[in-house]
This record gives sequence, C-alpha cells and structure tokens, in this order.
Amino acid sequence: MRVVPAATLWSVGVAGGGGGGRQSVSRGLERISLRIWATTPAALEPGDVLQVTGPSTFSFVNTSASPTTCNDFVWDDDAPDGSGPLIGALQGVSLTCQATGALEVAYGGASSAGVGARLALSIATRNPRVTPTWSDNYWRFEHRRANGTAAAGLVQGYAIRPQLEGVRVSSIGARVAARSRGELRVEFTLVSNCTLIQITAEAPQGFELASARLKSALISTPDGADEAVAQAAVVSQSDGLDAFDAMQVLPPAAQLSGANTVWVAFPGVAERNTTIVLTGVRLASVGGATLWSLDTYAGTERLDHSSVVGFRQPGAVDIVGRVLHNELALALDPPLRTASELAIMSTWKPRVRSPALAEFTLRFSNAIAAQEVL
Repeated sequence: MRVVPAATLWSVGVAGGGGGGRQSVSRGLERISLRIWATTPAALEPGDVLQVTGPSTFSFVNTSASPTTCNDFVWDDDAPDGSGPLIGALQGVSLTCQATGALEVAYGGASSAGVGARLALSIATRNPRVTPTWSDNYWRFEHRRANGTAAAGLVQGYAIRPQLEGVRVSSIGARVAARSRGELRVEFTLVSNCTLIQITAEAPQGFELASARLKSALISTPDGADEAVAQAAVVSQSDGLDAFDAMQVLPPAAQLSGANTVWVAFPGVAERNTTIVLTGVRLASVGGATLWSLDTYAGTERLDHSSVVGFRQPGAVDIVGRVLHNELALALDPPLRTASELAIMSTWKPRVRSPALAEFTLRFSNAIAAQEVL
C-alpha cells in the first residue's frame, strides 16, 4: 500500500466567516462565496491537477451559460502562511468546475513550482437546503499527477441551517392600526420536523405577542387539503400542553424572550404547508413595515429559521379633543356686533342653520411631515 503526504494546511468555508473563510453556521439555499485554501505538501509539477471535491449537493457550474462555465471566482492573494508561490498567479493555471461539488485546478507551467505552492480561491455557489448527511459532509483535497496521487487531505464541512420557505405574515383582524388588538396569520413550509415554533416581531417596537391566543393551526395533507392540528397550543397557556409531551422541556431561549415573542407548541411535519392564526395580538406602537423572525425547535434543538418583511402596519390617529364653536368663532369671520350682543351670544350653543366651527385635537402615532395630507 502506498502512503502519500497529508495536506494538513487546507480549509473550506464561507468567505467572511473568519480564518480560512470558515464559519460555524450558514443558511440553507443562501448564495455564498466559498473560500478554498490549500498548501501542497508535495512539489507542484507541470501537468499536475489539484482536485477539490465537496458534498454532491453543491454546484460550481453556471448552467445558464452555453457552453457551461465555472461560477464567478477570483484567485485570492491572502493565502495561508508560507513561502511558496500563489498558484493563481502562476502561468499555465486553469480552473474547471462540475455540477456535483467538484473543481479542478490544472497546472500547465513550464517548470516545477516546488513544495508549498499555495492555493487561494473564492468561488460563488449556493448552499443546499440542509446540512449534508454526516457521511457526505466532507471536503476532499487531492494532488494528482500521471503516476498517481502526490498528496491528499480531508476536512469536515460546515453546518447549514435550513430556512423556512414561503413565509408570509399578515394582519387579518378588523382592527389594524397601531396599538390595536388584532389578529395575525403566519404561513410557511417546514424543512424539518419540529415540536415548537418561535415567532418574534422584530420591528416596529411595541408588538405584544406573549399574551396572544391561538385561534387556529392548520397543516396541509398529502392530497392538498388542510387539517386542524389539535395538539397545537400557545406555550404560555396551560390548555393542551399536558397532552403534548415534547413541550415538557423548553429551549433556554424561551426563558429570555420578551413580550414581542410567542412560542407555539406545534407537531410540525417537513414539507407541509402550515398556517397559524393568533388572536389578541397587541400591534406595534407605531406604523411602518413589519419585520419578523421565525425559528423552529425539536425539543431544545434549534432547527429551521427565517427572517422576513411582513405586512405594512398603519399608524394610529386618536381624537383626544373635540369642540363645536358657535357663529362667533373668529375663523368664521362673523359680522360686527355690540358688546351686549356678544355677551349674550357667547353663551349660546351652535344654532340650527347657523354657521359653526368644529375643532378637533388629534394625536398621531407616527411623525407627520410637512405637506402630508390627512
């Protein structure tokens, strides 16, 4: 059996995630720039090929081009420490890509680049929906030449956090103004099975979800119909929780959440459309576009996530004062009257078929700019 040198100085990760580009968690289906660093422990000779192979759910090919080409990529100049040359700066270097998580760097230079040549490459791709299976979540580095493998290495891939799909948050109650008590409808498709859903109103300020009640919870069936989920319940309520064994243990985040968060016990099923309607929700204190975060859990394990812009909440207009003035109001340009007439008429209420002035004092939840119209 032939033993080849191990490529220990190499890494794969998302650009911007720290050393070597690696970050602990990346989002499912997110467009990313994947950074690949490697140092060759064997001399890089003309005709050699450096192959990087990752999980098959990644693709480095631009299928919209004809013929297909590699996704956008750059040769980086901040490679790992070492004295060897940057491979991307050498003459005769070419890159080819595959749709199944592999790429090859071929060296066609005129002379040896020596030991310790440094590969530094960033290439655009998209994360798969979920973290690949444990047996597939590895990146393999192989330095090949005509007579066999000159060096090889293996690193574990990074975690990918699934994203809830088709998320929509809308206000459906009759009262929709700021500070009102209304209803929310939250719709989404799960990527992972879950037992608990966290819904948080990130903006504007003033949402109160902790005291909301669950009006309905529906999940789609394989034949496309919707069925009610009897076990669903708001965690702050006692009704229904005893029958939901998975809710006996809550994640630590549940103890730290504020009034803008509601936790719903929900036996969610992956790939099913889900609709949750909450009633008794105190809407935000001001109007504006709403921002929401949704997280799912299986027991205490955090699973799917999504952050979305929801509905635009109207502000509130409150009438805090109203007065009806009689015909003596100066704004009505009343005719001149004697002092005795004014003394008598000033005590009168507005008369039928006589001019009058209605005066209102209003309070707006949002700032009012000049030239805006009520």
